[in-house]
Amino acid sequence: MIKVRVFWFLLVLFSSQIVLNAQEYKDHMTDFTWSYYNKNIQSFNNQRLGESLKYGLDNNYVDNIISVDHPAFHSISAFYKETFAYLDFNKKINEPYYDLKFDKEDNVTFPELIFYLADKYAAYFEGPNRSGFVDKKQAAERIKEFDLRNCKKVILREQWYYHNHTGKMVSRILDIGFIPNNTKSDPAAIWVDFSYIKFDDLGRIQPRNIDGIGNVVEYFSLPTYSRDFYSVNYSTYDEQKKLQKFSTQVDAYFWKFQLEEQFRAYKKYGSIKKKWKKNQVKTDFIKGTVNDVKKRIGEWKVFDYKEKLMGKFTFSNDSANGVYTLFHSNGEKKETGSLFNGRKVDTVYSFDREGKLIAKQTYSQGFLNGPSTFYYKNGQLHSAVTFSNDSLKGDFKSFYADGTPYMKGIFKRGYFWGSWEINVKLNDVMCGYLRDENDYSLLSDFFEMKALDDCVATFDMFFKHRIARECFQGICVIPDFNSLIR
Repeated sequence: MIKVRVFWFLLVLFSSQIVLNAQEYKDHMTDFTWSYYNKNIQSFNNQRLGESLKYGLDNNYVDNIISVDHPAFHSISAFYKETFAYLDFNKKINEPYYDLKFDKEDNVTFPELIFYLADKYAAYFEGPNRSGFVDKKQAAERIKEFDLRNCKKVILREQWYYHNHTGKMVSRILDIGFIPNNTKSDPAAIWVDFSYIKFDDLGRIQPRNIDGIGNVVEYFSLPTYSRDFYSVNYSTYDEQKKLQKFSTQVDAYFWKFQLEEQFRAYKKYGSIKKKWKKNQVKTDFIKGTVNDVKKRIGEWKVFDYKEKLMGKFTFSNDSANGVYTLFHSNGEKKETGSLFNGRKVDTVYSFDREGKLIAKQTYSQGFLNGPSTFYYKNGQLHSAVTFSNDSLKGDFKSFYADGTPYMKGIFKRGYFWGSWEINVKLNDVMCGYLRDENDYSLLSDFFEMKALDDCVATFDMFFKHRIARECFQGICVIPDFNSLIR
């Protein structure tokens, strides 16, 4: 049982790293694109254009004209991966940190620490699928029944995102599940909802036996334990469901992280005599070569828990430098490019599960910098944009899958700027309706004569800006119609 006195101390100022960790999560688990925040644009389109076309055109054609489902409108930090991983304290690599020593000689186990946090700051849920709420009295009975305070195997559900300034993948623990020691299967007996525990609360807890770790915030953000990933999923933002084929931006960094963690585990686990044979490293998860001082060199491969190849990286003097290639679970190439000191550089190519090119993007030290082009499955150009230091800049063009224009205009510092031409296609039912209505153009002052005879609503919008605290980064983008619908 954890004693409250273990965690009682005066609140002190966190180091700059701890403050940054808390701020990093707030910043990088949200989308750094103005379109996600400036809903006034969508609202304006819905009301004004919807009103002008209310006699025939469904609002659904226009409410996503300026939307967040375009890959160009998302910085790399907007995409994340969700994972499930086993944390096995039976492994020798995790043993030194299983007992956490605090001031006044109190020792706790990892489960005891989590249960303390749950009792104070979080909630319990049913296992194995986090299906329902469990009150704390029932949770205490389950913890005692299955002896979960001494369990040696837990499950972590985490979200991973790439922090460009540090060049690292960063995790956010959402839930922790506990597996009884006497079970032969892997379902958790109980889950702790970890996602809303505040960094300030974690900062109160200060273990003293972990080198380089000042408090539990660092323990979770810079873990000393090793995970075994068994499920790796794409971003699940509702706004990004259409973007899953494009959401490969963090994959290279994620699988490089997995390779590095497995290499760290390899160095600390197993018989020394059996290691480094002919300078080769081979496990279920990684395969590669080291030099005489045990630094990684040449080609390294990383595999998932099903032993499927997920990535190949090039190393020199233990740093990821050179060509890398990622793979879909079906074996098709997913992404290829180059890394310099672990960050993306030059042109990166992305492919769908059938091996067809879907994107070419230019990077400089991990930031989007230069032209980016996206493609439909049929090879037709989806859109062409330019980035400057991760921000949209200059000409923007997008097209429908048949090659006809969709939107074109200019960006400045990531914002829509000036006059844009937009073409909204009508569906077959609406087309037929309009063709049968010879005088539909007389129903609104926003139509030119025979404006929709080609089943396309074409119009211009002019984007102005004003400074206001409530808008993204203090700048509101205000659309205005600049023409009749023609």
